[in-house]
Amino acid sequence: MINDPLVSKTEVKVLLVSETEVKMLLVSEAEVKVLLVYEAEAKVLLVSETEVKVLLVSEAEVKMLLVSEKEVNVLLIYEAEAKVLLVSETEVKVLLVSEAEVKMLLVSEAEVKVLLVSEKEVNVLLVYEAEAKVLLVSETEVKVLLVYEAEVKVLLVSEKEVNVLLVYEAESKVLLVSETEVKVLLVSEAEVKMLLVSEAEVKVLLVSETEVKMLLVSEAEVKVLLVYETEVKVLLVSEKEVNGLLVNEAEAKVLLVSETEVKVLLVSEAEVRMLLVSEAEVKVLLVSESEVKVLLEYEAEVKVLLVSKKDIKVLLVYEAEAKVLLVSEAEVKVLLVSEAEVKVLLVSETEVKVLLVSEAEVKMLLVSEKEVNVLLVYEAEAKVLLESETEVKVLLVSEAEVKMLLVSEAEVKVLLVSKKEVNVLLVYEAEAKVLLVSETEVKVLLVYEAEVKVLLVSEKEVNVLLVYEAESKVLLVSETEVKVLLVSEAEVKMLLVSEAEVKVLLLSETEVKMLLVSEAEVKVLLVYETEVKVLIVSEKEVNVLLVYEAEAKVLLVSETEVKVLLVSEAEVKMLLVSEAEVKVMLVSEAEVKMLLVSEAEVKVLLVSESEVKVLLEYEAEVKVLLVAKKDIKVLLVYEAEAKVLLVSEAEVKVLLVSESEVKVLLVYEAEVKVLLVSKKDIKVLLVYEAEAKVLLVSETEVKVLLVSKKDIKVLLESETELKVLLVSEKEVKVLLVYEKEVKVLLVSEAEVKMRLVSGR
Repeated sequence: MINDPLVSKTEVKVLLVSETEVKMLLVSEAEVKVLLVYEAEAKVLLVSETEVKVLLVSEAEVKMLLVSEKEVNVLLIYEAEAKVLLVSETEVKVLLVSEAEVKMLLVSEAEVKVLLVSEKEVNVLLVYEAEAKVLLVSETEVKVLLVYEAEVKVLLVSEKEVNVLLVYEAESKVLLVSETEVKVLLVSEAEVKMLLVSEAEVKVLLVSETEVKMLLVSEAEVKVLLVYETEVKVLLVSEKEVNGLLVNEAEAKVLLVSETEVKVLLVSEAEVRMLLVSEAEVKVLLVSESEVKVLLEYEAEVKVLLVSKKDIKVLLVYEAEAKVLLVSEAEVKVLLVSEAEVKVLLVSETEVKVLLVSEAEVKMLLVSEKEVNVLLVYEAEAKVLLESETEVKVLLVSEAEVKMLLVSEAEVKVLLVSKKEVNVLLVYEAEAKVLLVSETEVKVLLVYEAEVKVLLVSEKEVNVLLVYEAESKVLLVSETEVKVLLVSEAEVKMLLVSEAEVKVLLLSETEVKMLLVSEAEVKVLLVYETEVKVLIVSEKEVNVLLVYEAEAKVLLVSETEVKVLLVSEAEVKMLLVSEAEVKVMLVSEAEVKMLLVSEAEVKVLLVSESEVKVLLEYEAEVKVLLVAKKDIKVLLVYEAEAKVLLVSEAEVKVLLVSESEVKVLLVYEAEVKVLLVSKKDIKVLLVYEAEAKVLLVSETEVKVLLVSKKDIKVLLESETELKVLLVSEKEVKVLLVYEKEVKVLLVSEAEVKMRLVSGR
């Protein structure tokens, strides 16, 4: 939050103005804190020093007027019905109305308990004297709010902050209210609207593609600036001065000058848009279309840099060079370099700031000691994830709406909430957005059509994986050690050594010789150009698999587990998992893909003639997705349908796949297992309570493998071939992360070297 000395601690005046009129006014010392308005006309009227009069008007008429000296009554009115929120000095009374009627309302002297039951879901709201809590799954923390088919109304209230989320079809409105400040983020398809209100300041910045809509700053004065393509709509008035200047398109729009500082400077469309300069800092700087759009700078460091060809994104890097270098006095915040070099550098004693940048979009993850703020901004939508000290608030906004465990024919929108963590997964035809938030860490996984961005942040370590066209950089930083993996075009040099085992991988141009030695077993894999000879030796059994060009020759089944490998001429048909571990052999005509997953570690080895590959995906279909601890999950997805669906005895896993996406996703009480497959790429998310298997996220760390198309990715398929984890055009990087160690497998055309680094 930006602290501005120009705003009072006791009073906030916010004025939102559209192209033709005022949209919102928030005035209070002990009065109205939040008002909701609509687009077509004036909606709010505030009068009186001792009481608040709130008038919410729909397009045609006034719906309700609530007036009281000691309490604030807020009425939220939607198209066909009303939702009422009554807040007095000592308690909160909430009345929620479904489409036709109120389902249940329980009110006691000290608290209000509301149970709302719609046709398809149950929502429970618990409100106490000093705070409000919304409970869907757990009685101790906020899980989910009210979800409707066309829009979402969310009220998240924890002990220290209130988060209000209103989501409509075309845009999202987010209002975050904590003890000391109000944070409002409005995001529509065409512009980003941000309102930040704390005890001492109000900062509003509305920016569309070609203009700045509003800026509110001040303790003793209101400064409102509305700038359109041809003129300024609003005059700025303070206690001591009135500065207003209206000029033509090509000249300066507004110039406000007080005794000690310049307030606003607006220039033509192609030049500087706004400049707010106080005594000690620069607030906003908007430059031409191809340069920096917004710059917030404090005395000693740069806090935010927003860059975009058309509008404000959040830190964007162009193809050929780095546009931004943010460095504070004591630490380096963000370092962006050219296309073939290091893209992100995260260094800080107490917090992690991550900015992931692609050519057309920005993913931002800000992680402090006590809370995590994640802002994902795309060209047409925004995803917001807020995490406080004790609970998680998740807001995912798709192009049209947010849904909770709701599946439509066109897309899957899922909000998964367990007792200890929240998992949010949005899957579309061309991309997947995954936000995983547990009690102690945030896992953010962004999969786009052209690239993969992975942000892994736990309490004790930060794992950042950036994959670009030419190469990948992996930086793993924990409290006790640093794991860095740099791969050149020709070779990889890496040694992974843990206390319990040594893994050695020798790779020549035509064959692979792999020796995996753990405490209890030896795994030897020999791969030649046209056939695979695999010898897997554990304590109780030996499994031998011979695979030739056109088919699989051997199928082995032991007493305690089943290993099934069906291979057609070019692809693998099925994988099965045993109780204790997963052994996967994927074989095409000229290459072998192998995935070994045991209870305590993950072993992934995919070897073709010249490179490593993980989890086979061909141009138009997914061949195998397989991970589980005690049951079997097999997903074979072709262009138009799913081929295999397995369900265990104790729980049901249902996955229906249409031509373009996944239809259902599965959630248990204690863990979440998700297999999502769209037309072009694979999204796999498996989350357990205590540990992760393959593509898993546990409470203390994350193991993620992502799949997309066209570019370098994790588990990814390019135009003509499969990559492995981190794959550039000429080399392969494989990153395996366990609970206590990192195993990295790097394979280039000439040689392969592996290193095991223990957490100790």
